[in-house]
Amino acid sequence: MTNDQPSAAERFVSPAAPPEGWPREMLTILAEECAEVVEAAADLTGAAARTQVRVSKALRFGLDEIQPGHTLNNAQRIGRECGDFIEVMFRLIDAGILSADEIDIGRANKHRQLAKFMQSTALSERAKGE
Repeated sequence: MTNDQPSAAERFVSPAAPPEGWPREMLTILAEECAEVVEAAADLTGAAARTQVRVSKALRFGLDEIQPGHTLNNAQRIGRECGDFIEVMFRLIDAGILSADEIDIGRANKHRQLAKFMQSTALSERAKGE
């Protein structure tokens, strides 16, 4: 039996700190929402699935971490994947497949849910309360 563990010199250790508090919770919620979109669309190759994977990486390695072989950090890559997702969503609206009204209803519902269930607060919200 061989030891498949990398040596200390070979082991990757992210120079970025994993997010905590509000950013971590929002990234977790983003991953959950992406999973729900993937489940609803039954398309595991779409932007939602890629975003979910990148969010998971950001939670493990930090938003500022740049994966070896890439030039963008996790926050930039999540932003681009979200852009991909939003563009597809707009095209589905334009084609009459999705309803902009239903999306607005979903956004309003999520706004209320976040206000009720968030366990942490954004830095900007904390500053207002001080």
